[in-house]
Amino acid sequence: MTIGSGLYCLIVTFNNVSDYGTNFQFVKHVLEMDTIFPNSNVMYRSIHQDWFHHLAYCFIISLEGAISSFLLFGAYQITASINRATEHFHRSKKYAYLGIALGIVLWLIGFMVVGGEWFSMWQSSSWNGLESSDRILTFFVFTYLALVLVD
Repeated sequence: MTIGSGLYCLIVTFNNVSDYGTNFQFVKHVLEMDTIFPNSNVMYRSIHQDWFHHLAYCFIISLEGAISSFLLFGAYQITASINRATEHFHRSKKYAYLGIALGIVLWLIGFMVVGGEWFSMWQSSSWNGLESSDRILTFFVFTYLALVLVD
């Protein structure tokens, strides 16, 4: 599961870098709040500065890259420690735990709390990433539980 999570984040990072403009539009529309309910009283939260949209998107891409690095290195460490002493095996999970924690921060706090609630992404029918964030977050939580339970 750690390898799968790491590969997923690696491909997401690659896609966001190699096709920057496509997902940049997602970030831009969420931050501008231009597709939420027209009578919404939270439009004062919208951000229309293009430089900020790029900064936010680059931060997201960087975090996805860091997550994939921690998860893939963590998977390598875990695999290399399978036949070692129990204490060593458990210590080998630290990078995987860090990757999982950053993934939870990105998809729970970044996408669901900040994007979904603060920028009211839930109100948009066209630029709403809450369902995919929920799916990704669920997988990260199951990966965390698997790491904890594997002895």
